[in-house]
Amino acid sequence: MNVREAHRFFAADCFNRSWDLIDRDDRTREEDEEMLFASMASHYHWKQRDDYDETKASIAYWHTSRIYSLLGDGRSARDYAERCLAISKVDTVPVFYEAYAHEALARSQHVMGNEDLKDEAVAKVRELLAGIDRKEERDAIEADLKSL
Repeated sequence: MNVREAHRFFAADCFNRSWDLIDRDDRTREEDEEMLFASMASHYHWKQRDDYDETKASIAYWHTSRIYSLLGDGRSARDYAERCLAISKVDTVPVFYEAYAHEALARSQHVMGNEDLKDEAVAKVRELLAGIDRKEERDAIEADLKSL
């Protein structure tokens, strides 16, 4: 395996490992840490790839924000949600990712107990939903909003 293949492998492998941990309700403290580190490692390996772009950055920032929300660290979740939002407003990034950036922002505000700011972010997600053509994408966002 060459370096390019290694980055491709580890970007996906670390992302999938962190996602497996996200889906578990019975994580240990060590697994919480592994979930965060795997997300960060995934983003690092994505950045080394030739096909890294704003969409992949948006996904990576959203993913890390989601993990920080799960860990109860609203400030870090908000910071990554804001990075996600900034990169998602680029013309080359589909509106689906901008909607998810606002979902991450809503989730981070919820963790911090800022329900008014959470509601503002949710309203923005709902506004953006109108511009998303694919039903499965709209359904995914709706499901995540319900989990708030």
